This record gives sequence, structure tokens and C-alpha cells, in this order.
Amino acid sequence: MIEIGIGRRYLRALFELARETQVEEQVLADLKRFQSLLDAEPDLRRYLADPRVGHHAKRKLLERTAPADLCDLCRDFLLFVAERGRAAILPQAAAEFEAMSLEARGIATAVVTSASELDDETRTRLQKELRTLTGREVRTEHQTDPALIAGLRVRIGSTLYDGSARRALEDLGEALRRVPLPAPADDAPGASGAAEGAP
Repeated sequence: MIEIGIGRRYLRALFELARETQVEEQVLADLKRFQSLLDAEPDLRRYLADPRVGHHAKRKLLERTAPADLCDLCRDFLLFVAERGRAAILPQAAAEFEAMSLEARGIATAVVTSASELDDETRTRLQKELRTLTGREVRTEHQTDPALIAGLRVRIGSTLYDGSARRALEDLGEALRRVPLPAPADDAPGASGAAEGAP
């Protein structure tokens, strides 16, 4: 969405300013506190995402509900994006800010999705493989999706590595649909009968 894209640019500007003024850790901590508020108040999250609600009304709501002791830079950011109609970025702000922070330190974030929970040994082995693949230190975040059936799906930034059984089955199905089928032979069962009954 365009709104999300512009919101990310605002978030990037926040990150650069936080680094420049050496308050990166404080801003991240405050964004995480605000995220906790959104998680605890789903009505607030829905209100901020509702396109029928005016931008000014969203700003007024944030002025009342955002923790009063947020640092000035974080609070100004929340109010600014709401006033500019980019409040849809707020539920993702903490995670994306943290990803920017890790990236600046040469650490990649990999979101790993598996059909079931991975044991510690598998997670450690996977992390080593991802480090080799990217040439960078990798921090992994794990989630499950039984629809994958088996295997893994890994997203690093905008790159998706899909090794799931579901994807393999989809690829197989697509390949089978591309296989040309031979035309029925003249002596195929039913062919002669159709010819004899023809006028």
C-alpha cells in the first residue's frame, strides 16, 4: 500500500534522527512500549487503522492514550504520522525500527516459518546456514504455520526463501499443468464407435 510505503519513509527518517542524536535505544524502547499498548488495546489498533476516521481525530486520540513519559522524539513521531494519515504504520513501527537498527550493525533479521516448532538443535543449525548464505550475522524470529505441511519458509528483508512442502506441491502442480497431452489416437476406445454413429 502507498500509505505503508510513505509511513516507512517517515520511520526511516525517525531512525536516522535517533542515531544522529544518540537516542536510538530510547526510541526503540518507547516504540516497544507503545506496541504493548496496541497489543493490549485492540480497539485502539482498529481505530488507528480505520480509514473512515479523520487524521486529526487519530492524533487527538494518541495525545490522550500514548504513554505520557515517551521521549519527545518518539511522541512527536507518533503524532506526526497520525496527522499525516500514515497511522497504519504504527503497529509495525517497533519491529521495523529494530530491523533498521540491526541492519545498521550488520545483523540481518530472518523470519522463519515452519509447520511445527523447531527444536534448539535445528534452530542453531539453521542460523549457521543463514549466516553462510548472507555473509552476515543473522537473528532469527520463529513462527509456525501448519499449512506449510513440512519444510521451511524464510524471509530476510524483501527476499523469500520457500522450501516448504506446500510450495513444492504447488510447483509440481504447475509443472504438470504445463505438460502437453497427446491427442487421442484414431483407434482409441470409443473412437471407431463415434465414427460409425456419425451421419
